[in-house]
Amino acid sequence: MIVSSADWIKVKSYLNDAKMWLFLITVDLALWQGILTSRINDPQLTTTIFFWLVALFILWKKRNELTISSQPWRNFIGIFLLAVIMYRGLLLFWYENFVLQFIPFFSLLSLALIASGWGGLKQYIRPLLAFLVFSLVDGISTKLFTSLPHSISFTQQTTNFSAFLLHYLGFEVVQEGVFIDLPNGSVEVLYACTGGPLISLLLQLTLVLFIVAPIPWNLASKILFGLFGLGFFLGVARVALLAVVVSDDKAFAYWHGDEGNQIFSLAAFTVWIIIAHFTYEHYEKEWQESPAEEPKGEEDASPVSHSEASTSSYPWFLSGLGIVVTFITLSTFFFPQIGRRQVPPLSFPSQISLEGWNKESSAPLQEEKGQRSEYIQEFRSGQVYNYRQGDTEITVELMHLGGTFGNVNGFAGKYRGLGEVYRGQGEQSSKEGLGTYQLFHDDTHAYLSACLTSQGESTSEIDEFVRKMNRNLLKVNSRLISGIVGNRSLRERNCLWVHLSTPLQGESPEKSYDVLESVFEEGYSKWQGLF
Repeated sequence: MIVSSADWIKVKSYLNDAKMWLFLITVDLALWQGILTSRINDPQLTTTIFFWLVALFILWKKRNELTISSQPWRNFIGIFLLAVIMYRGLLLFWYENFVLQFIPFFSLLSLALIASGWGGLKQYIRPLLAFLVFSLVDGISTKLFTSLPHSISFTQQTTNFSAFLLHYLGFEVVQEGVFIDLPNGSVEVLYACTGGPLISLLLQLTLVLFIVAPIPWNLASKILFGLFGLGFFLGVARVALLAVVVSDDKAFAYWHGDEGNQIFSLAAFTVWIIIAHFTYEHYEKEWQESPAEEPKGEEDASPVSHSEASTSSYPWFLSGLGIVVTFITLSTFFFPQIGRRQVPPLSFPSQISLEGWNKESSAPLQEEKGQRSEYIQEFRSGQVYNYRQGDTEITVELMHLGGTFGNVNGFAGKYRGLGEVYRGQGEQSSKEGLGTYQLFHDDTHAYLSACLTSQGESTSEIDEFVRKMNRNLLKVNSRLISGIVGNRSLRERNCLWVHLSTPLQGESPEKSYDVLESVFEEGYSKWQGLF
């Protein structure tokens, strides 16, 4: 095949087009983040694709208005920022969806700085705003929704409405706090089961729609209110369905897992698409009927020198950057472990001495078949120790869990079958310098359970674990620096679950509780030192 001179000139003009290289690099970064997002099974993969498509759509429409700088050495901040982003992305832990949320914004920001410098950032305001919505809205809305007073919280209101719906449909339902009990079983309603995450998703999509198609505030508020109600009642319906199928393990796993969740998400997304269609039609109609200003062309834009506006004097640098980004994207695709690092398991000694107690035996713990819960938490290692003091026996179980949110109730139910006992008898206690822990008992034994982290005091509930994890994230110290450079996770979702048990001492469990608390206090620093 012979390439004519005209074709070669056309190809050469494409290769010398800096804007084309800028667009291709953006596409490359979108593919790279998509690979990372799918690799950690982030539920926001669809949302991530949507936001990248919006950004690419906006950039493509503005391609004739973009001004590309021809002096890359002045834009070293953008080069450095992009290098940090890609380096950290390659060292991603398998549960670090938190980090992934900020990659699109900072990736586009770094490209804008590389291509146009600080003075040209205003050209990228709309796609940057879209990615800022993607990065912040979910976290902010989740924080607001989970900070509501208990009586009006999402979990409590979802439980109330779901129980009422089941009662209205003729089921024999009993509600106890955030638990729904039916004759065939019971479910505990957590925030992740409510419509809160779905509302956060709809809010993200809708705010981006308002960026692309600005509409009057009175119409926008009605749309937001309607989508809020849609998300809440879809959450109510899902919880009610889970309560009905709780006795069927296969059905419950389906509706509680990604497949069932995506059905409700698809229903919400379908309604949103219909609303978005009519909203955009309304925007176009208003724009056509109103005496809008003519878009500024190059003749109306602020004067720039020929060298600054040129798109042919800068392709050598962007083409080299494009080759590097493409190589990293392909490497990420072909090497499955990139971007999915595991938490190193803790190493447990065969002996841990407790003052006043004689160690009788110890053995490593193994995860039993059917206990694995990938992408929620991951068993890493464990050890069980048995001690005796006179006639009193005590068992200390240490289990290292990665990618968790510190749900001690869930640990007790999943790993020891004590979920119902925990809920019925549990009481939270705390000691200064140690943190909080849960005490509970059944007919034969008393138990103490707590989640120890490398970041400080023990916790026993999800909200407390997340609150301390986020608080430590904001501290500028060596831990934060290690998280940024990838030596450790930015949000250390690691828990050393400490589960103590001892036979009941007499009719009252209080005496046994005293024994457990004394052992917990004695062993705390030694267990904490395992991190």
